[in-house]
Amino acid sequence: MKIADIPIGKRLEIELFDEFDERAGPVFASKVEWVEDENAIYISAPIYENVLVPVKVGTNLNAYFVHEGNLYLLKTVILDREKRDNIALLKLKAREEIIKFQRRRYFRLEIELPVKLWELDPLAELQGRERKFFKGITRNISGGGLSVLLTEEIKPEKLLEIELEVGKRHIKFVGKVVRSERFENGKAFKYEIGVDIKKIKDQDREAIIKFIFREQRKLIKKGLI
Repeated sequence: MKIADIPIGKRLEIELFDEFDERAGPVFASKVEWVEDENAIYISAPIYENVLVPVKVGTNLNAYFVHEGNLYLLKTVILDREKRDNIALLKLKAREEIIKFQRRRYFRLEIELPVKLWELDPLAELQGRERKFFKGITRNISGGGLSVLLTEEIKPEKLLEIELEVGKRHIKFVGKVVRSERFENGKAFKYEIGVDIKKIKDQDREAIIKFIFREQRKLIKKGLI
């Protein structure tokens, strides 16, 4: 992927670095305002707590973005600061070729998160019976689904209402069991199910992807992916 291929308006998560090449400050949000050529790009200057973040020309800046289900890293240096149409901008020059990390539609993060599940059973609801409840932990999670370890079996094709905490956000969605198999690890969990997300609020799916994105970035820094 070339800089010229990055769409205008593409959302970015950016990191600034000090003279010792250590990250300076938190991760900031930004977006692509326009592309000048194959090596230079303009992005909106970062704002933190409603204040424009002061940056110096010559500062190294890493920009992460997701495009067509893949995660990319663009390493740049700040060439200039400008203001156009009352928008504060940073002009960036690429220091390396854009790095692509993931080819799958959604990156699948290996992580253990407590999860609650209820079978969606219309007949039980009509009869006033309680829905069957399960507790487990995720084995991995992505923006499109998750794997869950359980003490009881849930058969494929079952629809489930699922709740879990992602970061500090409480998320609830409907998923369908697409895989169920015995899980032999000598621990309490005896089954593993694969679940596709079927119904979820856009902001909740985005919260999952952003959480995974942050965790993936940590793994990249550690050289684990």
